[in-house]
Amino acid sequence: MALGVLINFSLLLLLQKLSTSLAIGAVLALAGWIRFGRSLRSESPFERPGVPAILSCIYVVILFYFNALGEGIAAWDPRSVWFFHSKMIWLNGGIDSGAGWNDPSIQWSHVDYPNLIPALGAQMAWVMGYWNEFIPKGGLFLALLPALFLIFSFFRFRFSFLFLFLCAFFSLNPYLLSGYMDGPLALYALVGALLLGRFAESKKQRDAYTVVSLFGIMLGLKNEGVLLALCLLVCFRISHTFLKSSAFKRILALSLLPALIWFMDKKFWSIHGELFDGDLSARLLERALSADALGMIFKSMLLGPALIAIGFLVLAFALTRIFAVEFPRFVLGMGLACFLYEAGLFGAYLVTPYELSWHLQTSADRISLVGESLIFAMSYLFLERIDSRKSVNPS
Repeated sequence: MALGVLINFSLLLLLQKLSTSLAIGAVLALAGWIRFGRSLRSESPFERPGVPAILSCIYVVILFYFNALGEGIAAWDPRSVWFFHSKMIWLNGGIDSGAGWNDPSIQWSHVDYPNLIPALGAQMAWVMGYWNEFIPKGGLFLALLPALFLIFSFFRFRFSFLFLFLCAFFSLNPYLLSGYMDGPLALYALVGALLLGRFAESKKQRDAYTVVSLFGIMLGLKNEGVLLALCLLVCFRISHTFLKSSAFKRILALSLLPALIWFMDKKFWSIHGELFDGDLSARLLERALSADALGMIFKSMLLGPALIAIGFLVLAFALTRIFAVEFPRFVLGMGLACFLYEAGLFGAYLVTPYELSWHLQTSADRISLVGESLIFAMSYLFLERIDSRKSVNPS
């Protein structure tokens, strides 16, 4: 399903017209669902999701649907950035230069940001035939569906899944459907880390292929998705044979395609971001040598929910020692990914062109959600080992 989202987005970026991309995408989607149905019939019964998992997933999907479309776009950033871009695409009938991306009057809207959700929102409005403050959020709902289904691939009648469920749908809830991209990116970070953990243990290539396809969605959500995908890639070893497989190369190419097209479009339309405006080295040096600036960044990123997530991790680790269960070594890679991601954000704050205290106050709690999700993933893996009772000394 993640690949379907990426194919749809790639079609819009390549064809640049809502009507044409939707028509071709509908045909491809129908073919994909037919193939998916056939693959389900060919799988063994043990690989199929159970009835409780299916019913629980349907229940959550219905809740997300009404939550997404039952409330309009209220917050400033979603209205002035993501869904403003969506309306530009809808009014233009496509995502070409005619939408006005390089118009000087709208450069305040961060027109360089990725446009996966804005594109899906514009498609939803085009299908309905009109624009309002509710329909475009259907694009956000569609983009979250792959993550919702993948969360339930871990369904078990165990405390560890209850913990995962609460972390995914409650701790991230304020930002999942509000129109900010931080919540969706954090949810995909959680799912991607869990799939990589499962791949490290079971070596099922399906999990690795799925993670690679999720990288494309991460890149399409926020610029921070590039950092997240790189951190997850460098921290998990995938065999040389697997990296050389044709299936891996095809999925990786498809995953990167939308981001590459958007990158080239920005070059052609002379669109650039604000992070590197001005004297970047001077800002970096000034803040790196300032104890006040360093302390302000550190406190903003670590205090609050992040500290609670770390507390859960410490408790989960302590329980593994108490119950003497096997330590999942790939958690170390996940921890390294989390550290590198947070270090990257720390560096971004050091060079931000905005006033530092204002930037931290308005964004630190949101962009730290990805790190918290990775910590929750590590905690889940500890708890799952306890539930499974994989003893260090099984004899």
